[in-house]
Amino acid sequence: MANTDERAEMISASILAQAEQERQELVAKANAIRDNEIKVFEDQLIQNMFREMQERTTQIRGKSVQSVSAVRQELHRGVLQRREDLEQTLFGAVRARLEEYAQTREYSENLRAEIEVLAGKYDHSHTAIYLREADLGLAPGIRQDLPGCSVEADPSILLGGWKLENTSVGILIDETLDDRLKRQKEWFLLESGWQID
Repeated sequence: MANTDERAEMISASILAQAEQERQELVAKANAIRDNEIKVFEDQLIQNMFREMQERTTQIRGKSVQSVSAVRQELHRGVLQRREDLEQTLFGAVRARLEEYAQTREYSENLRAEIEVLAGKYDHSHTAIYLREADLGLAPGIRQDLPGCSVEADPSILLGGWKLENTSVGILIDETLDDRLKRQKEWFLLESGWQID
């Protein structure tokens, strides 16, 4: 019987050893599954946190860009307004000086002299000279210098000067102070560095 008891103990020990080995294998599998699930969860958590950080960064960047853009636009508007104010001041002063000049005898003499230069250049029978209303007093002298031409008032001439139109040759010359001031202003804006992009 001792033999049987020994065998039973051996079988029992073998079963217990095999059960312990299976238990350890199951515990190892459970730990591996648990570690894998934890790793998957951690990876997912990191991805979610990274995505949320990217979204927040994008929102912050978007708000910053909008804020910077709004400030830039406001500064640009301020610079444009300042430039326009300076232009108006500068060219307002020039305009005032031209208005003063157009009231002088020197202006009248220069106007007649400019028109006299045209005397030998064209057949004046188809020529019209346009002046501002205030300069029509010069019409008799101009008609004498340019026989056959007509002299008329042009309401678009505000500062002074003259326009010549000759329909037979197809010429229109604008030497008004208004046009000269406009051309000077365009030149000034190109050459002064006041252009704003």
